[in-house]
Amino acid sequence: MAGNGVTMDFSSIRYTTVSPLARQLFQIGGVVRVFYGRDFISVTKENDLDWQVVKPEILSVITEHFSRGQPLFTEE
Repeated sequence: MAGNGVTMDFSSIRYTTVSPLARQLFQIGGVVRVFYGRDFISVTKENDLDWQVVKPEILSVITEHFSRGQPLFTEE
């Protein structure tokens, strides 16, 4: 996923210029960190936010991104 086994950690939206998916995930209220592993995506939320609230939107954003064939990283 992160290309050639590379991981990528986004601790803030300001670091997401290279990843449209990470930028979209940070647009979801309560998302505080996005991490790409070789074959997974980890999303961290604010502690006081219930997963039941944020999980459907996170899954929708990820599914739509890959369904449209969008790249994980840009050329920037």
